[in-house]
Amino acid sequence: MGVLRIILISGMLIINTVYSSENLIKTGKQLARSCTWCHDTKRELLAPSFRDIALRYKELPEGEAKEILFNSIKDGSKGKWEKWEKKGVYMPPQKPYFSDEQIKQIVEWILSLD
Repeated sequence: MGVLRIILISGMLIINTVYSSENLIKTGKQLARSCTWCHDTKRELLAPSFRDIALRYKELPEGEAKEILFNSIKDGSKGKWEKWEKKGVYMPPQKPYFSDEQIKQIVEWILSLD
């Protein structure tokens, strides 16, 4: 009986974790809608696509990629993308518009696009 209980609890935790992760990504996607003046999911507009951003950081350890993107969104970014720097385009700080938790959700969504 104890083993069955452990299996059931473990299964519930796994389902809850997957569900929470999916909700985090879904919320991040919804929040990123306000970024679509400059970014699109698949194509370049005034800035790199979200998919290009995800691919750029794909090879980094997950924690490092998250930290770089978090800081770039929160504090703004300039000079990380040569193509856009030549055009005078930079990422303005978004901290006035998003909380840290919301920025984390956007980062999760971007990194899910690989």
